[in-house]
Amino acid sequence: PKPEPPKPAAKAPAPAKKINVADYNRQARDLTNQGRYEDALDLLNQALDQSPKYAQAFNARGFVHLLMLNYTQAVADFSEAIRLKPDYAEGHHNLALALSPFPARRAEALAHYNTALRLKPDYPKAHYNLAILLASPQGQPLSAADLAATVQRLAEPTTDRKSTRLNSS
Repeated sequence: PKPEPPKPAAKAPAPAKKINVADYNRQARDLTNQGRYEDALDLLNQALDQSPKYAQAFNARGFVHLLMLNYTQAVADFSEAIRLKPDYAEGHHNLALALSPFPARRAEALAHYNTALRLKPDYPKAHYNLAILLASPQGQPLSAADLAATVQRLAEPTTDRKSTRLNSS
């Protein structure tokens, strides 16, 4: 009997394709704008699995959680975004927005609005939401329903080309 020729070595599995987390972030923003929150969360989770220090993805995921009224998760994600990128005005603004419905955390919300405005003085959404918080009856923060309406309004399309419906830049 003839010896068999050696079998070719098994192909090594292809390395996992590295995703472009900025693309995932943009795709998640589009899904969020369509009201497909769970799909957006799936994409953002994939982006964060690939790049766990991407502050913008934490910020975007926090905003999706905020739209879903998942305040605890929104606060956690925004907090992580600003831990990773302390000079991230949008992260501070969004954290303040998520803290606003909780009377015990009103001072924290005010501090984050002020930080956002110190970092980005011409930030109209931060000015607007700080004014809403300060003007709320008897200095009380917004109700969850009022906050939800404000968040929805912020998610509306704008005519400003630089603006996005999600504040995840």
